[in-house]
Amino acid sequence: MGMSRTLALAAWGLVVISATSCATTVPGHGALDASVTSLPTIPGTPTSEPTSLPTTASPTLDPASERRVTCLLVLPAVSKAVRDWNDYVDRKRGTRASVAASLSTSGDLIDSTLHTAKLAGTDAVRTNGLRIATELRAMAKTLQGGGTPGVDRFNTYKRQFQGSCPK
Repeated sequence: MGMSRTLALAAWGLVVISATSCATTVPGHGALDASVTSLPTIPGTPTSEPTSLPTTASPTLDPASERRVTCLLVLPAVSKAVRDWNDYVDRKRGTRASVAASLSTSGDLIDSTLHTAKLAGTDAVRTNGLRIATELRAMAKTLQGGGTPGVDRFNTYKRQFQGSCPK
């Protein structure tokens, strides 16, 4: 008899703990989280209403901060492309194929970063960055074809991009 009473008390304690842990979360300022539209249910239990996950708004940056962050994300890819190219030209390391792959990858990374940034289509950071990405892929294609690409256009686009980045 003592064992079943212990089990009953343990079960009651679990019910109390479960009930209190399902309370609505209140953010730090004492307001209810308006993004929670319904409480989740245990899979396999019948419900009278559909459940949904809380929606969270993506944080937004002011345009100047967005430009700064975008520049900070693009510049390492540009630096890697320059470093790999210079090492190849100086015969320190790299093959035609490996440098072409590196240039192409850097171009794709820059392109991806710029397309996910919330910058206007006419923004100088975006347009100059896209020029760099396009030029890197063109240089890679020339290398893959057995040629030696020029770097004047790339250097011009790089300077324009750096000039368009906020200080």
